[in-house]
Amino acid sequence: MLCVVATSWAGFSQDKNFDLSRYKFPDYKRHEMELNFNSNGYSWDRSYDQPLNDGSGNTKKDGWMASESKSNLNLSYSYEGLTRKSIDHITSSISGNYTYSMNDHYLGKEKNFVPDVSWALSRSRDYYLSENKFFLEGFLNTRLSYKNTKKTIDNTVNLNDKYKTFEIQVGVGAGYGRKENVSDLWQAYYILENLKKQGSLEIELEEKDIFEFAALASRLKNKRFFDYRLRKIAELQALDSLLHTQGLIQESDISYFTTLNDYWNFTGFPDRESGNVLKFWLSPQYWRYSNKSLNDSVVNNNATYLKSQLSFESHKQLNIFWERIITAELSNLTLVDQSNENYTNTPKNLLFSSLDMSYRFYPNTRTRLQASIGYTGEEESTSPYESPDLPSKIWINEIYGKFSGVYYISPQLQISGNINLSHRFETFNNGKFENLSYNLGLRYAIF
Repeated sequence: MLCVVATSWAGFSQDKNFDLSRYKFPDYKRHEMELNFNSNGYSWDRSYDQPLNDGSGNTKKDGWMASESKSNLNLSYSYEGLTRKSIDHITSSISGNYTYSMNDHYLGKEKNFVPDVSWALSRSRDYYLSENKFFLEGFLNTRLSYKNTKKTIDNTVNLNDKYKTFEIQVGVGAGYGRKENVSDLWQAYYILENLKKQGSLEIELEEKDIFEFAALASRLKNKRFFDYRLRKIAELQALDSLLHTQGLIQESDISYFTTLNDYWNFTGFPDRESGNVLKFWLSPQYWRYSNKSLNDSVVNNNATYLKSQLSFESHKQLNIFWERIITAELSNLTLVDQSNENYTNTPKNLLFSSLDMSYRFYPNTRTRLQASIGYTGEEESTSPYESPDLPSKIWINEIYGKFSGVYYISPQLQISGNINLSHRFETFNNGKFENLSYNLGLRYAIF
């Protein structure tokens, strides 16, 4: 972490007064489909000599064998469309999982088979009544899943439960404001400023040139290619063509090309946004759960909720180097109707509140540092099986501080780290919980 902080102080040559917040992201549409498959597992065998309890001093062999394998197949599709009038998001995924585990111990040879499959769909649209100001929002989230848990001991079925879950959430809301992605403007500024410093530009650089370059960069990054090599060729050709059309470049030499290529392909520009959004929405939610056990008994649980939420999000680009982020949320989950055969003492209302302030520091194209402080306060439903003395809900407060950093060495190599400290305290029985966690990471991609 000290190396990351020390390295981050290099490269303060940019104009601090350049206003990133003036950029408006161009219209685009993006379709993505992804197929993922993964498998993992383990196996271990433990054996030892167990003394006999007959006073003879003799022993017998004893031990424990265990193994597990998990496989997952996921097919996902996403669509994102952005215009000055509307913002659309669609995501859908089908996921299948299979888990097999075996334990051979004193109870016998235990085997567990757990297949499950799920489908999820999320759809939302923000429609702007006036540019960058008032908007209406509608969204739909739904999920359907099936899971079968089967356990045998010495080939005798001991457990065979089938779970079905259906969830649907629809909502409408209204808000004020808009966030713009300004990462491409940030990158365009670095490219053109470095070309200017090395004397590659033929005429004086103006702000409109940077905005035009950034708009083309945004369109190129959201254009689909099936061949990565052809994509990079097409992108550099388009950027070079624009620079010649603008009159900024007359002759292309190796110094110009290497700078353009380096800042386009070999720098880390994380997402930066600018703007404020205040939003309120109401969302009815329906949840159904069904469990069929080995003796064919069926348990059905249903619940209908109404969630109301008021949220505020502010991304302020203070200058090229600094970004301030403030988020706040106040929400209430109201139980409208319930049919639960196991537990009927569900709280009628659950409140949640949060406030977070973060500062991000970008000293150069390769370094990102972030510090955050925040608070959450929420009502949490208690389990009836923990203690009969517990109330149906308790209020929990938590304050936290976070610090993280990322240093981008190359597209293949990145160093990251974070440290988190939190203090949580409850109103019931004066409960307290403190947590300190950290992570240091080195990411290396061979290809």
